[in-house]
Amino acid sequence: MARGSRPGERRGGRKPGDANKVTGEVRKALSLVYQGKVAQLAKWIQETADGFDAIHFLSDGTECHYLERNPSKAAELMVRIAEYFVPKLAATQLTGQDGEKLAVTVNISGVREKEQAPNNGKTG
Repeated sequence: MARGSRPGERRGGRKPGDANKVTGEVRKALSLVYQGKVAQLAKWIQETADGFDAIHFLSDGTECHYLERNPSKAAELMVRIAEYFVPKLAATQLTGQDGEKLAVTVNISGVREKEQAPNNGKTG
């Protein structure tokens, strides 16, 4: 007698759509770590935008302090972090039947004759 499953027959394992336990545990752990850093993260982004004291040493050993500002980097950080809190939208392409171009017809009703612009070839 043949051993194994018939084509399409499932005999065990995770059901389709069930989460992997290890992945779920790792996500929970990382979530707790990140939740503990939210206040610091906001401070770090603000410092990046407003500037922070940067130290630079000249060739003769002289120490120079200057304020290093980078608002564009702060904005980039905000966008990158948002990806983890706001779901990304998938691009969707609409097509007609069998992948043909989609035909769209728009009917406008409820406009009185006086409100319609005269159609003498000119706009405006």
